[in-house]
Amino acid sequence: MRKVVLFLFYCFCSTVFAHEAGVTDTHVDFGASQVRVVYTIPNNVITPIAKHFATTPKVLASNAFNISNNSHDCELETYHTSELEQIDSAQFTMIFSCYESLDNITISYYLDAADLTVDYKNFTRIELADRTQNITFTPIMTSQDIPISKLAALWQIKLDDSDLLAQPVEQSQGLSFDADSGFFTNIANSTHYFPIGVEHIVLGFDHLLFLLALLLLPLSGKRLFLLITTFTVAHSITLGIAILGWFTLPVWLVEAAIAASIVYIAIENFLHITYPDKYAHIQNRHINRLSMTFLFGLLHGFGFSFVLQEIGLGSQTVPALLFFNLGVEAGQLAVVLISLPLLRWLYRSEKQLPATQVASVALCLVGVFWLVERLWPVI
Repeated sequence: MRKVVLFLFYCFCSTVFAHEAGVTDTHVDFGASQVRVVYTIPNNVITPIAKHFATTPKVLASNAFNISNNSHDCELETYHTSELEQIDSAQFTMIFSCYESLDNITISYYLDAADLTVDYKNFTRIELADRTQNITFTPIMTSQDIPISKLAALWQIKLDDSDLLAQPVEQSQGLSFDADSGFFTNIANSTHYFPIGVEHIVLGFDHLLFLLALLLLPLSGKRLFLLITTFTVAHSITLGIAILGWFTLPVWLVEAAIAASIVYIAIENFLHITYPDKYAHIQNRHINRLSMTFLFGLLHGFGFSFVLQEIGLGSQTVPALLFFNLGVEAGQLAVVLISLPLLRWLYRSEKQLPATQVASVALCLVGVFWLVERLWPVI
């Protein structure tokens, strides 16, 4: 059993590093001859990459983008850096001058981060007048062409460089779409957040392992439904509270608490499975599991909110929040539906006891590893 536990521990912890790259966010808008790029990237992403290449985050961020107008490179004219302490990220505001009226713009993005870009995504919002388009840059998809002059003529709009300095990025002018624009679509941009929510629960290994830990303890269909619903309600509450700016917690504290939630549930599973006679009636056990799931669900909701704070919402706060949360629930439901048949078979198997013990120990070890890793920088 010891060898199996160590193997699972190694596998889970190895996947952590592949997932650390996370996501970044970019906001692009246009003047008459200038392009503004606002690039937000978590410090735990850009700092190790900058160290790896012996450069500064500022240089790294500026080299990540290239703007060209009719295949002529635009020049980076102004550069401002700020720290977003609430989400532990750096924000780089860059204005590129093309020295002539914008015509056919090509935006290229590639963060040269060696092996760290395996799961890398840059969610980009491109705004032109009152229209918005979402695209995603990856190590494979690195550029996007935009016919600025054609779109400006089609929509009868006049671009002005002064707007880039006068209008903050946060004050989006609302959403309006034209099916004939060629690039900007008539699909509501908020739906872009649905797959982000699915991906975050499926590839967010700490949330995923917490969910699987909940499923390890044998429960009836009704009790399982109540358990999953409790987790859903709890994380939806704090996700909304944090995104609306009413209240949030520091990133390091939430991430450490999420790791601790896995440790707690894994230990509770092991004890209930190994020493069932030493605990109270199943009803009390279920009530206790519901209350702890609600408490930990609140913490996981803050964790979900950090992703949305990183990629930004602009003026789409309510619909984007809705679609992101629906994506999380869809991903969560998929995990449950895929895992449940295997677990049901395991519950009826003679190997139930050793298998669930091994799984609980492995989950506990991974949770402890994450807990130490996340607390170590602040101790």
